[in-house]
Amino acid sequence: MTKISPAIFCAVLLGLALTAGQAQAQALSKTFVSKFGNDTGNCDFLTPCLTMARAVSQTAVNGSVNCIDSGDYTQTVTIAVSLTIDCNGTSASAGPFIINTPGITVVIKNLTIFKNAIPAIAFQQGAELHVEKVDMHNNPAGIFFNPPGSATLHVTDCTIHDNSPNGGILLQPTGSGMVHVSVTRVQLLSNSDGLREVGSGSTGQLRVSVRDSVAAGNANTGFSAVSTGTFTRMTLASSSASSNSIGILADGAQANLLLAGVTVAANNVGLSSVNGALSWSYTNNFINADIAIDGAPTGVLPPR
Repeated sequence: MTKISPAIFCAVLLGLALTAGQAQAQALSKTFVSKFGNDTGNCDFLTPCLTMARAVSQTAVNGSVNCIDSGDYTQTVTIAVSLTIDCNGTSASAGPFIINTPGITVVIKNLTIFKNAIPAIAFQQGAELHVEKVDMHNNPAGIFFNPPGSATLHVTDCTIHDNSPNGGILLQPTGSGMVHVSVTRVQLLSNSDGLREVGSGSTGQLRVSVRDSVAAGNANTGFSAVSTGTFTRMTLASSSASSNSIGILADGAQANLLLAGVTVAANNVGLSSVNGALSWSYTNNFINADIAIDGAPTGVLPPR
């Protein structure tokens, strides 16, 4: 039997330890990108990366990617771990982003995503997506939320405009899970559709809450809930739909709208409920001054 000397044995152990340490050091809790960076370093603050994809690949689970300056980091980036991308303090552009790993939570905030051939943010698999203070424009869609099961989406303080043909926010889950969506202080402007939820391809439930938001100048609908399959509900509160072809649309026997403190005006058609859909008003809405048809809710509820 060949004997290994103690010196060689120690050297091998040291080498293995160094290799493991180097591998562990590759993933940082906080990485950085800069227009003056390069992709040969580990993306720390002193040696920032040039591209967003490289920085994402160097970021540990639950870590963050940060922009040092207002560069253009536009490139398709697939996110496979829970992390945050934050360009606070800059006017950086990045994306488009694809989220496609079960169970992960992704936060994208303080940047611009524009002029891409795919949606600005495509959520195909994951647990949660948070989008905050992001400007998305001139993409096929702003956010395409298409989970195969239960998932949550929060969109806050965003401007989503000039996205076509799939609109500002398209919600189209599949599978049997429960999908929750909140949209708060969001402007949906001059898209093909503003916010459109489609439940027909799912056997679960889709519940959407919209508050303090505006849908204006969209070619088709401002806000729409469409479903002949899964139960689909959209609750609109303290929001407005104006200058759209149809301000608010409920379409299909499983589509349900709740309206509270909503203004619907200057659309071609204000409020439309078709094909067995239900729309309920809490009596404190303004639906008037539309060009062709104001429309009316299918039912009235007392204020709460």
